[in-house]
Amino acid sequence: MADKTDSTPGEAPDKAKSSRLPLVPILLLVFAAVGAGGGFWAWKHYGHAAAAHHATVAKAGPPVLVTIPTILSNLDTGGHHVAFVKLSATLEVGNDADARQANAAMPRIQDAFQSYLHETRPEELQGAGAYRLKEALFQRIALLLDPVPVRNLYFVQLLVQ
Repeated sequence: MADKTDSTPGEAPDKAKSSRLPLVPILLLVFAAVGAGGGFWAWKHYGHAAAAHHATVAKAGPPVLVTIPTILSNLDTGGHHVAFVKLSATLEVGNDADARQANAAMPRIQDAFQSYLHETRPEELQGAGAYRLKEALFQRIALLLDPVPVRNLYFVQLLVQ
């Protein structure tokens, strides 16, 4: 029996391929438009948030630095050799009243440092470990001093032996 169409078996894929060709550029344009719209939204949203943050910091005045006494702690080695860490740090808060509250909470801050350092292994402090340690301790301090806004935590000295 003869087909009513005059196509050969090699022509069918060409027709399907040619019908998809306009679909690819249209999809690329849709994805580009969505990406551009999302980028514009993020720029507007985070741009205003950053400007508001900088305005708040500018109104607050110069920061006040609070020194955390040097902490000497042993690290978790799993029963092997003994390893110690010596850490000196400084907190940055907004004003003198915040500094007084941070100094009043200094025993709790030192306890948070000691507790975290006792759970830390020496290999966790290698490479970017100092950055992770700083972020973890900053979060703990921010929770301890919750009504007091803590701007930053600076490591003055970090020695691992």
